Amino acid sequence: MFFEFFNKTPDYKGQAEENERKRQINIRMGLRGIDKAFSGYNDDWYNTYQNAIVAASLPNLSAQYRATRDPIGFNIANRGLIGSSVGSKAWRDLEMAMQSAKGEVSNAAITAAQQQRQAVESAKDRQINFLYQSVDPAQAISRSTATAATMRTPSVAAASINAFAGLLNQYYMNQVLNNYRSTAPAITPQPTNISSQLPVPAISGGQ
Repeated sequence: MFFEFFNKTPDYKGQAEENERKRQINIRMGLRGIDKAFSGYNDDWYNTYQNAIVAASLPNLSAQYRATRDPIGFNIANRGLIGSSVGSKAWRDLEMAMQSAKGEVSNAAITAAQQQRQAVESAKDRQINFLYQSVDPAQAISRSTATAATMRTPSVAAASINAFAGLLNQYYMNQVLNNYRSTAPAITPQPTNISSQLPVPAISGGQ
């Protein structure tokens, strides 16, 4: 009887299989919890964040537009170039600069959303790695829930765009317009009258 006790070999294979079965159960439980914690980060969430960047950027862009439009308009009017090909080109250039700036804002917003997506995915991957190392689904889910919550309200910074500097530099406002100066005598600009004469492009916020 004594020797039978010592000669009885434990079922190591069976124990290992049972331990692995329990491990897989815990991992599946943890993965479901991690997925649930990060489930709010879908395409709609990233699109909303992207649109928020655009919305935050438009007021500054519109202010730059107005700050550029007025000097150009007064210079055109003061040189008697309203209705001329030079004046028309100035407005076309301004509108092209606005459209280009909107494109820059859109690209900046797309990049910001992509970076935010990468940050969320990296955070989720870290929690998955923790789960596989710890095999502790409760702690992995708790950590994931806390991490996901802190990332739900990212900072929304306006895109830094200097869209119209080229239209206000010395060459454009002084040299180009002077080269095409009208023979008509210079006039003193009257803001209320000039604004009704100039074909000012409208600002639209959504493009």
